[in-house]
Amino acid sequence: MRAPAGAGIFLLGVVLEWAWGTYAAPGGVAPEVLVVLTVAVALRAGPAAGQCFAFSWGLFMDFLGPRLFGANALALTLAAYGFGLARRQMDLSSPLSQATVVGVVSAAHFAFVALTGLVFEGSALWPGLTSFVVVSLLNAIVAPLAFALVGQAVRP
Repeated sequence: MRAPAGAGIFLLGVVLEWAWGTYAAPGGVAPEVLVVLTVAVALRAGPAAGQCFAFSWGLFMDFLGPRLFGANALALTLAAYGFGLARRQMDLSSPLSQATVVGVVSAAHFAFVALTGLVFEGSALWPGLTSFVVVSLLNAIVAPLAFALVGQAVRP
């Protein structure tokens, strides 16, 4: 990924996460744009780029929320590493497969952060079943757009 395109994707992700979560979240529920972009970057650009973006975006998410600091950074970095390594074995050319992968990763992200909070803080930090389901579905809906955006940035 070229440096200017990477910087643009990074900043766009940060701004969208903050603005969408702060100003455009009906009922306090908005897609986690950085989770979606992490999966897209890892699958399009590979594990090294995915981990760099994921760790930085995870720290940003940790700054935004009252959760255990570092849980999102760890969760996103592990997801980026795993999907970056498995990217050659996955066919993500269709929007349905992209949405499915992102929906599953979103659900796993919620569970991982909750379990990390349970281990290190003594409470699960669970946002509730409604938020869990709705945010995972919103992430899946946003996934094809994120994959298209990252695909344009990764092209040589």
